[in-house]
Amino acid sequence: MTMRVVWVVHSLDRDTGTILMQWVVPLLIEAGVAVDVLPLYPPSQPGLLSTVEGAAVLDPPIQGRFTAKLQISGVLRRAYHRYHRVIVDQNLDLELKAVTAMGGVMGRAPLIMVAHVPLTEYLAARGEHNVGGQRRMIDALYPKIDRIITLSDAAATDLMEYHGVAKNRVVKVSVPLPIHQWQSEAQHPVPHPFLETDIPVISSLGHLEALKGIEVLINAVRLVQDQSIPVKLLVMGDGPLRAQQEKLAASLGVAALFPGWVQEWGAWLSRSKIFVAPQYFDGAGWDLYAAMSVGIPVIATNAPHVSREILSNGALGKIVSIGEPVALAEGIQKWLGNDRIRSAFALGGKQHARALDRDRVKGAWIDALVK
Repeated sequence: MTMRVVWVVHSLDRDTGTILMQWVVPLLIEAGVAVDVLPLYPPSQPGLLSTVEGAAVLDPPIQGRFTAKLQISGVLRRAYHRYHRVIVDQNLDLELKAVTAMGGVMGRAPLIMVAHVPLTEYLAARGEHNVGGQRRMIDALYPKIDRIITLSDAAATDLMEYHGVAKNRVVKVSVPLPIHQWQSEAQHPVPHPFLETDIPVISSLGHLEALKGIEVLINAVRLVQDQSIPVKLLVMGDGPLRAQQEKLAASLGVAALFPGWVQEWGAWLSRSKIFVAPQYFDGAGWDLYAAMSVGIPVIATNAPHVSREILSNGALGKIVSIGEPVALAEGIQKWLGNDRIRSAFALGGKQHARALDRDRVKGAWIDALVK
């Protein structure tokens, strides 16, 4: 009998959880698992993501907010009967509703959550005023999740030490990155006239919200320009602050391009000299790995905890203080002036990222999700 799983996400917006789901689902399909993807809500913008390779994308069942709680509970309870596994994303809401909904369901499918970041840091980033009332519920319900997959050692340790999750319920698995795809894309033609230049390009990538720290990067690039060093800024991705960040760059005289979510990350990233991850709070770190995979050296902030783990505490990239454009500008300026240092970090990063290619971690994901 074919195993059937459903992967439940909040929506098909391009956030960390949805991008990870896009990478993992094809691995399950290749292993003979039938996968349905269930976004609970419509995307915030039309046309962001409509298909997931090999999976059936179901219509969002929640169209209104007033009865959403009851609707979600009903949807999840039915899922526990219809599927062999129910997989949910980590967002401090969906996973709690999923645990609550499984109460009293006899012979239910196991509930698996994919945790991108350490829960304690996630709570802190959301702000006490937003999560204060949820803390007791989180500590009561998280230990009931049948299996939690984490993407870093820090996230696994945090669950066990601070939130009462049993060790045998936590599995750490590396992000299944399309390394070969990105490296192939790096050989493609230059994707935009902005990149057809001898002026060094500084790049960044991700969901453009406050915690991403793009404003810090824009100010840092301006400081580099003030030293009579020509430089351009490429910021890929989208989010609520994109328009505001574009205006800030223009007001400071920074030559910047915000192309949105691009199709071929490797082709775009490979045209930059340095990749910068300026965030106040880490996600899963796939943006760092994408740059490293195509030989672009990485500067990241010392946000807890994933960037430090990925960069081996500075052995594979430069780490600077959070929220300090001066320190970031100094790091950029130093690297732009030293090809040897850039090349050394680029080589080390590329070798490290190669070990996380999807084919090398496929077996671990299959074991964690369906065995």
